[in-house]
Amino acid sequence: MDIIMIDTQNVIDSLQKIYKKRGLTQQKAYDIVHDYDPLNCPSETTIARVFRKGAKAENFRWETTLRPIANAILKLEEIDSSDDPEEQAYKSIMKLKKDQLGKANDEREEEKTKYHQQLAEETEKFQKSLDFAMHQIKLKDDRIDLLMRQNERLSIMNNRMLEQFMNCPLKNKGCSDET
Repeated sequence: MDIIMIDTQNVIDSLQKIYKKRGLTQQKAYDIVHDYDPLNCPSETTIARVFRKGAKAENFRWETTLRPIANAILKLEEIDSSDDPEEQAYKSIMKLKKDQLGKANDEREEEKTKYHQQLAEETEKFQKSLDFAMHQIKLKDDRIDLLMRQNERLSIMNNRMLEQFMNCPLKNKGCSDET
């Protein structure tokens, strides 16, 4: 997806022109931005810095500073024929960028959902494999325990038979194979 990159320095210059053209004060500019979107409103000091002569774009973040100010001052949703052509152009470009960012965000959320679903499926497969391996280990341990008990019983039986053979009354009386 192609996202139009806005020259933020031009946005700042355009905002400053509108600020002067409308005769806004720093407090009035802050009030406009705060009334427009109180949750995303930058601080009064930051808004004053944007409208200060010589403001540089690299000193401001688009998403958290310039976009909320531009949205409020330019009123992106209200493009009308009374605006000067430059203001209309910036409103159009910024509205397009806002729409594209919304689409990109939706796509990111969709990818995130797919990733989490795939992760859950892989986790479930891994858990099943792990459970199967644990079951096989338990069966092996049970077989080893059984064989150990059988070996112990055979060893006891062998010891008893050997003891009986050694304590045989015929062998102790000097019996021989010749009798």
